[in-house]
Amino acid sequence: MTSYQIVVATDLSVDSLALLTHADDVTLYTVAPKQRNVRDALKTAHALIARDEVLLDAEVLDTAPLLKVIGRVSAGLNGIDIEAATARGIMVT
Repeated sequence: MTSYQIVVATDLSVDSLALLTHADDVTLYTVAPKQRNVRDALKTAHALIARDEVLLDAEVLDTAPLLKVIGRVSAGLNGIDIEAATARGIMVT
């Protein structure tokens, strides 16, 4: 069975975190929204949930070979290199 790793680099409610961990094949990692922490966690992550204080440029995305989706918890997609994400097959929402 494939196990998916979700990195959460923002504050989410207890209910939201519970929804993310409901599936048996999901492992959730919470990290402080600091570039270094996120960059290290992305090495094995399939998904990232973060606010706009986490910058995701091409260099950072290069360290995330398994990343498939970025969930931005904000009104916009500031700080995400959309072109670089698209080129790597990463969905941004």
